[in-house]
Amino acid sequence: MMCRLRFILIGFPFALMTCLFMSELAEAQWGQNHGFDSPTQNSDQNSDQNFAADPDPLLADDPVELAHVSLFQRMLTDENGLPQTLFDHFVALGIPQEPLTKAFKLFDQTANDRYRKQFKNRSFLTIINSSMPMNEQGFWLLDLKAGTVDRMAVSHGRRTDVGGKPKYFSNRINSFKTSIGGFLTGRKVETHPIFGKKMNLYGISPTNSNAFARGIWVHEYDVGPEYNQAKCRRREQHYPSGLRHPEWCRPEGELDEGCFGIPRGAHTRELLKKIKGGSLIYAFASQD
Repeated sequence: MMCRLRFILIGFPFALMTCLFMSELAEAQWGQNHGFDSPTQNSDQNSDQNFAADPDPLLADDPVELAHVSLFQRMLTDENGLPQTLFDHFVALGIPQEPLTKAFKLFDQTANDRYRKQFKNRSFLTIINSSMPMNEQGFWLLDLKAGTVDRMAVSHGRRTDVGGKPKYFSNRINSFKTSIGGFLTGRKVETHPIFGKKMNLYGISPTNSNAFARGIWVHEYDVGPEYNQAKCRRREQHYPSGLRHPEWCRPEGELDEGCFGIPRGAHTRELLKKIKGGSLIYAFASQD
């Protein structure tokens, strides 16, 4: 009985890691079949090729193009019943004008360029301030129909971080740094055995063209006010010692390998459902 119990206790972590490896292998094969993980050069300014090999990898069976009205022309009614532009509305809610202008321009551009068929989910716009520390609310989800803003903390790459503040950004494979620019979200929300709910991202800017090849996701993570360092330590024990990183479990949250991690919980899972299927994410930094 003891031998059998010992076998179960020892074998379970290895079985978990094997399942994780096979899941990642299958996803990598899917990406390769759709031309997502074959960058021509390992540089910070790669030519954009995420969608070049397949005309419509996210929406292969839906060639319908959506009519687009510029975000700068859209109107809402303010609290006094008066008409107000969508741009002015979000500025009044605290979204800085400069990144909001760039995000709106990118939204309009993407709706009319070669990614327009992949850009299916146009109900939301996500802006990520990658210059903010992880314990501050740098993830902003804009509901373009309701006019609401949902804010939460977001992680950044461990080699982006310098003394608790993000500083360095990269498009290089194995850089473990955050990428900036425009992303489109994947078709579906999946379950990762370690991280929880996660979704693929596809870079549409020269500064993040390797996003899919790097395995960049938006996913649940231990970050923000809800971060529990003790819980992180317990989870870290599931990894063999050679795969652990000394900067994972820190007071302000876990450092990532370049993904956008947002706090665990039902709220995050609902958010991921909202933005799946070709929604735009614009990540910027102070030098962007």
